[in-house]
Amino acid sequence: MSLDEPLAIIDAALQLDIHVSIAALSSVEGIWCKEKRAIVLTSLRPAGRRAFTCAHEIAHCHFGHGSRFDELQESAVASSDSPEESLADQTAAHLLMPLFAVAAAIKLRNWDVKRLTPVQAYILASFFGVSYRGFLSHLHHNLGLIGYAGYSNIVKIAPKDIRTALFNGAQTRNIVFVDEFWKDRPVDAEVGDVILLPHDVTGSGELLQTMPSQNAYGVVAVARAPGINILENLPHSRSLLLRVTVAQFEGFGMYRFPEQNNVYSGTTRRN
Repeated sequence: MSLDEPLAIIDAALQLDIHVSIAALSSVEGIWCKEKRAIVLTSLRPAGRRAFTCAHEIAHCHFGHGSRFDELQESAVASSDSPEESLADQTAAHLLMPLFAVAAAIKLRNWDVKRLTPVQAYILASFFGVSYRGFLSHLHHNLGLIGYAGYSNIVKIAPKDIRTALFNGAQTRNIVFVDEFWKDRPVDAEVGDVILLPHDVTGSGELLQTMPSQNAYGVVAVARAPGINILENLPHSRSLLLRVTVAQFEGFGMYRFPEQNNVYSGTTRRN
């Protein structure tokens, strides 16, 4: 992995030969089973929280911890009196949001970390694939890039209020911001998510439905079908992998993107 690039964490777990399953667990964030070298994640949490939990369970694996049932936590980044749980939390945060990558992402966008707006924080959280509050907590508690006053002022803004403000009062699901600085991490979304794309992007096939509404942050598209395709004509002549799964997918992590509408199977209609 590169120190300046966000990580697709479920892919990373699979590459480490860790079995990943996703199930509708109502009372736990995730499970690490040492005997089976397996992680179970809950489908009932937002994608950003699920990513943090996956990184947390990878940390348990890496440090040789015994099997764990990590209970449901209301805070964006769980706190624990257990040294092993605290170590897993810290490892997860730094694995998903390394200091160099966070600083580089902010500098590339010419933003001032001391004066981040809620929308800017949301965009950065989307870039790293983590939750809005989890990203802000990491900036303040772990990296020390923003002070308590700045943190407390911005963290009280609810993500749903940010989404509503961006779409003139309309309610939306999760928003994935794909700006010109998005690097090589696949663009992952669930059916029903809104994706903001740079202008002139093509190649989504049947997976995305472009909306006629205008938005200052890009072209508005809604993920409408699960599958895999390639986004092309991005700034700087780049392309990105687009992967869409059903909402609250349950099953084996390696099969979360189905074969239908898959650019690699030759069944997807290309733009």
